[in-house]
Order: sequence, then structure tokens, then C-alpha cells
Amino acid sequence: MILNKFRKEVLNGSVREIKKSLREVNQMVSPDNEDYLMRINSLVNRLEDSKTERRDRQEILKLSERLNEKKIRLPDEIAAEVEADLAEVDRCLENNCLRSVVVLCGRILETALHRKYYEATQNDLLEKAPGIGLGKIIAKLSEANVVLDPGLTQQIHLINQIRVFSVHSKKEVFRPSQEQAEAMVLYTKDVLRKLFG
Repeated sequence: MILNKFRKEVLNGSVREIKKSLREVNQMVSPDNEDYLMRINSLVNRLEDSKTERRDRQEILKLSERLNEKKIRLPDEIAAEVEADLAEVDRCLENNCLRSVVVLCGRILETALHRKYYEATQNDLLEKAPGIGLGKIIAKLSEANVVLDPGLTQQIHLINQIRVFSVHSKKEVFRPSQEQAEAMVLYTKDVLRKLFG
């Protein structure tokens, strides 16, 4: 998602927008991409030179194809399901299906929190309380003495609130913006990293 946004900026954006997007890329790529990232940073800094700008943009695009996101360590039991959902999130973002992004982020969090609860208690909430909401799962985790960072619970609650507005019928249809959807994806991935990292 962030890499695609960066590539679009390299193709069409101003140098200022490319640099802004590159700051996000620097934070999310895998450490084993350091050589590519250093070269990209160097080329982006040269973009002000109009003589080499076109060639530099092409080189940046080529190098960016070799970058990959930091892996999120997931329990084997949910890895395939969560990775499939994350891949679908990317497809939804690319096709501007933003309410679907919101729904999938909620689903990913439900899967992750159910797993975290199971790891702590050996009790499967999916069997005992299949319709339990995210807030109640967080409360159950707290009862099981699983300490979650307060900021993390706020992120989860925010994602859940937006999911509720997107899924359930309201007077007005809620349509998340591209930026809101992208932020939800970043928050969701951050929650996964903090839960299982």
C-alpha cells in the first residue's frame, strides 16, 4: 500500500510529495532492504536537478520494486488467513473499495484478538461466544491478565467504531476517505505487530 503510493508519487508527484511519501517508506520496509533504500534516498535528494530527473525517477521506480514490507510475525494458526485478508485489503485499496477495507481491518483484528485470547487461556472464544465484539474480547483479555498497551486498545476501538459505521445501516451512508482507509490499514498492521511482535 505505502509502496504503491510512493511509486505513484515518483511517476507523477512533485519532489516535495515524493520526499513526504519516502519518509513513510523508510519506516515500513524490511531492514534487509537497506542498500536499496539508501540508493533511493540518494536519488530522491538529486531530483531537484532537472538534467537527471527523468532518469532518476526511472531508477527510483526500478529500485522500489525490490523493496518489501517488514514481515509481521503471526502465529502459524492464523498466518494464512490474516495474510489472505491483508492481500485482499491491498486489492480493495487499489480499486477504491474503501468500505471493504474497513470491514477487512475489523475482521483481521477479530482473528488476531481471538488468537491472543486462546494463547493466554487455551479457551476458544470462537466456540463459546462466536458473535463477541472487539470491545468484549479486549475485556476478556484484561480478565485473563493479558496487558495491552492503552494506545493499542484505543487503535482497536477506533477501527471498530469506523467498522460499525461502515457495516451497519445508519441514516447516512458512511464513506471513508482514501486517507482514512490507509490509516486504518496502518493501525491494523501496527496492532498485529504489537500483539505478536
